[in-house]
Amino acid sequence: MTRKIQIKRSAVALLNAVLMLSLVTSALLIVTHSYQQQQQSYVSLTNYYQTQILLKLTNKARQTQLIQGIKTNIGKSRIDQQHKLIIIELNNGYRKQFPDQNETDQG
Repeated sequence: MTRKIQIKRSAVALLNAVLMLSLVTSALLIVTHSYQQQQQSYVSLTNYYQTQILLKLTNKARQTQLIQGIKTNIGKSRIDQQHKLIIIELNNGYRKQFPDQNETDQG
């Protein structure tokens, strides 16, 4: 009789442990997913602001002299006069094209 009670207690303890492990795993998955979403948002915002900075720096530099583009510690820009574009490439590999405002203003 006491052996059956010990087996039942062991089974209940095992089930409780599995349940707790499942709850902890679920909580970790939720936290990990939330962290990944925050990280993606941060990367998107960083890319946006860095491309805007490079675009403004490129436009400012070409007001004083004829340039093909600029290089900075965050990336580089290239002026594509044939397609009337300013192409920004960040050091992390992100690329974005903008219409060349100088070309549209003059044209």
